[in-house]
Amino acid sequence: MRRVLIVEERRRSQRGGGRDRLPHDPVSDEPDKVDWSYVDVRLFELYFKVVYVLLDEPEECSIWRTILIDGPETLLGVVNSDEVLIRSVQIISPWHMNGTEAWGIHVLKAIYRSVEHRTDSSEQVAWVYETTNGERLLQSSLAETENDLLSVQEMARFAVLGG
Repeated sequence: MRRVLIVEERRRSQRGGGRDRLPHDPVSDEPDKVDWSYVDVRLFELYFKVVYVLLDEPEECSIWRTILIDGPETLLGVVNSDEVLIRSVQIISPWHMNGTEAWGIHVLKAIYRSVEHRTDSSEQVAWVYETTNGERLLQSSLAETENDLLSVQEMARFAVLGG
């Protein structure tokens, strides 16, 4: 299920020179990729803002790029890519995750994967996100607190810019 509704879209210039042309990104190699002017978020799920540079560019030409990612699995795929150097990762969380009455954005320090308690033998995955200010956000269908989780495992740790 898509978590965003594309409200306006622009096709990349096939000639390679127009203002709408964006550089290659690690998530999609589609030559006719759609770039969004804006999106209308209809589901209140978390997103990740990732700032990165491509490793195959000469250092003097490297450009910091920003992408928004809508899930931890995709984030981990980008983080583990041999094509990019991650400069920063921020978590954009809805109010029901961050305990406020508004969307929040925090620098991400680490991401953890866990298994939730279930009455049957199937596995239900939960995620814990640790921010640089020490806050821990829980993304879970069953657990109410991090103490309700089984086998919490660190999946990635992120460097902090300037630190």
